Amino acid sequence: MTYLFWSILCFLTISWFIMVMLIVAYRGGIDIKHLLKDLQSDGTYENEDIPSY
Repeated sequence: MTYLFWSILCFLTISWFIMVMLIVAYRGGIDIKHLLKDLQSDGTYENEDIPSY
């Protein structure tokens, strides 16, 4: 019972870190997919299609 606060804090910190990593990986995957599609279509990457987060 003495370490309940620290156990909860540790669990929440690790959960937050995992959630942030998943969000960054998902958005990075989408960005890479768009980059590869643009490079395949015309050989260049146009700045007008950059998604703004």
